Amino acid sequence: MINNLSSIIDRLKNRRGMYIFDNSYNSLASFLIGYISAINDYNSDINISNEFRNWLHKREGIHTSLHWSAYILNECAKKNEEKACQILIELLYEFCQEKKEKII
Repeated sequence: MINNLSSIIDRLKNRRGMYIFDNSYNSLASFLIGYISAINDYNSDINISNEFRNWLHKREGIHTSLHWSAYILNECAKKNEEKACQILIELLYEFCQEKKEKII
C-alpha cells in the first residue's frame, strides 16, 4: 500500500495538474485524503492517515488535535498555499521512504 502512495506522490511531484483541478493546497490535500482513504478502505490492516499523523507528530516533536493537512498549512507553511503544497509532498515522500525501509 505504501508503494501505491509513493507512486502517486512521484506523479504529483512532476505533473500535479494531471490529478487535481487547480494548484490550491485544499485541492491537493483533498485529493490525497481521498486517495489515502481509498487505500485504507481496500486494506483495513493499515490506516495510512493515522500512521502519517503519528509519524508527523514524532518528526515535528508535537502533539496536536489538528488534522495533518491543517497542521501542514497553518503551522509548517504559515498559510502559504504554494509552500504548503511543497511541504506536503516532501513530507509524504519522506514518510513513504521510511515505511519502505522498514518493510525491506
